[in-house]
Amino acid sequence: MASSCTEIDVLENVNSKLLNFAFLRLGKKCNASESLSFARAVCNISSIKENEVLTVMNFDTLFNRGVNVLKDMKRGITVNMQQHDKTAVAILTKFLKEIEFHERSLMKVLGREQIEKESKSNSRRENEITVTLAEHLLGRLSPGQSYVINSRAKSRETCSCGEDHENNPTYRNTGIGHEDVWHGFVDVVLENAIASAEKPRVIDEDNKEGMDEFDGRTQTGDQSIAETISFSFIQKACHPSFENHLVPNIMIDSERFRILMYDADKDILLCGMDFPIFYENHLNITSVVILWLVLHYRIFCSGINDTPEELEKVKCNFTEVAGEKLEIYRKSLKAGVANFPTVKKETSVFPSYESILFGKRKW
Repeated sequence: MASSCTEIDVLENVNSKLLNFAFLRLGKKCNASESLSFARAVCNISSIKENEVLTVMNFDTLFNRGVNVLKDMKRGITVNMQQHDKTAVAILTKFLKEIEFHERSLMKVLGREQIEKESKSNSRRENEITVTLAEHLLGRLSPGQSYVINSRAKSRETCSCGEDHENNPTYRNTGIGHEDVWHGFVDVVLENAIASAEKPRVIDEDNKEGMDEFDGRTQTGDQSIAETISFSFIQKACHPSFENHLVPNIMIDSERFRILMYDADKDILLCGMDFPIFYENHLNITSVVILWLVLHYRIFCSGINDTPEELEKVKCNFTEVAGEKLEIYRKSLKAGVANFPTVKKETSVFPSYESILFGKRKW
C-alpha cells in the first residue's frame, strides 16, 4: 500500500465537501425520442438550482460504503470486510504498488502531444490516447481489470508506451441503444461501466443553454449524457433486482476526467467535477482513488435515498422527453451491436403517396 501520509491525504480529499456532484435536467429540445446516433444527441441540459444555488450531493455521501472501506484500510481493519471488498482493495493496492510503472507509461504517450500532432492523424492519435488510458489506468482499476475498445476505431492501436504487456487491447463491438432512439458505439467498455474519450468541440449556439455549468468544451457533452442514460437502462434491464441503479460513464482525455451517473429507476442524472489525472508530473492519488471507487460502484455506491417529494425535485425529466419511446429504453435496448439498421424517416411535411393510398378509410 502507499505510505501512511498518502492514505491520510486521500481520505481527507475524498471526505472533503469540495468533491460534489451536481444534478442535471434535460430541456425541451432534447431529442431522445428520435432515431439518432449518440454523436447527434441534443440534451439541452441545465443545472438544477434552488434559490439560484446549484443543488449538489457530496461524493462521500454518494460513495459512503467505499469511503468507509478506505477508513478501515487506514486503520488496518480488514477482519469484517466482505470478500468483494477485499478483492477491490487488492486491485487498488496492486495499482499503487505499480504506480510508477503506469505513471511512466502514461507520461510517455500522453506527453507526446505536439510531436504526434504533426505525424499522426487526429483519429489515430485519439485512439492511441484511449488505449493508453484504458491499459494503464481505467482497466487496471476496474473490477475485471480488463477493457474493450470500440472495434470501429480507424486504427487498431496497441499501447505505444514501449513497455512489455501481457495482452494486446481487445477490440469488439461496443454498440448500445436501439435504432429507433439514441444509439451508437461507445469508446471503452469496462465491467458494468463505460468511458468516453473527449474531443474538441465548437459549441452549438442552439444548444448552449446550461452549458456554462457543465463546461461545454467538448463535443462529448451531449453524446456522453446520451450514452450514460442508455447504458443505465441496459444495466437496469440486466440487473433489475439491484437496490441502486446509478451507473457511471467516465468522460476522460489526456489531462482530466469527469464522472456522469444516471439512475434509470429514479430518473436522476449527476455530473461530477473535473478531476486532474496528474499533479506536478505524477499521477494524482486522489483521482486514482476516485476512479477506483466509481469503477467499483456496484459495491461502493450507496445510491440516492430520500423521500419521494425530495427525489421529485431533482429528476432530470428523461421520462418526459422520451415520451412514447420510453418503453423502448426500458425494454428493447441492445448491447454489443455491430451495426444498427437504418430507420427510414419522412422527408416531407406531407404524408407519402403510399400512406395516403393505403390509409384506413374512416368514411
